[in-house]
Amino acid sequence: MAYYRFDGWQNSDGEGAWGIWVELDDDCYELTILRRFRDEWLSKQDGGRSDIAQYYSFAPSVVNRIDSLPNRLDIYQTIYEELVAPCVEMIEQGRRLDAWQLYKQYSRDLIAQYSAQTA
Repeated sequence: MAYYRFDGWQNSDGEGAWGIWVELDDDCYELTILRRFRDEWLSKQDGGRSDIAQYYSFAPSVVNRIDSLPNRLDIYQTIYEELVAPCVEMIEQGRRLDAWQLYKQYSRDLIAQYSAQTA
C-alpha cells in the first residue's frame, strides 16, 4: 500500500497510479476502473488523447506543490472524495461523459489552485 498520485509519476515507494491520492493497492478497484476508462474509452473520444496528454503535462507541478504542503494528505483525501469516487461511480453508471466533464473541471481547478503557487 502507498499513497498514489498520477500514472507515470511515482510516490516515495516507487509506485505510480492514475490520479488516486489515498492509500490503495496498485490493482485496487478504483484504479482498475479509471485505467480502463482512460485506455478503453477516453483515449478513443474526440479530444480524449489531448486531455490525457494535458493531464500528464500539468500533473508534476500540481503534485509537487501539494506534496510541499503540510496538509497534503487532507488535500489528497478531498480529491479522492470530490473527484475519484464520483468519477468511478459515474463510470459504473455508464455516465462516461459526466465523469470526463467532472475530471476536466476539477483538473482546471487544481491547476488554478496549485500549479501557479510557489512552495
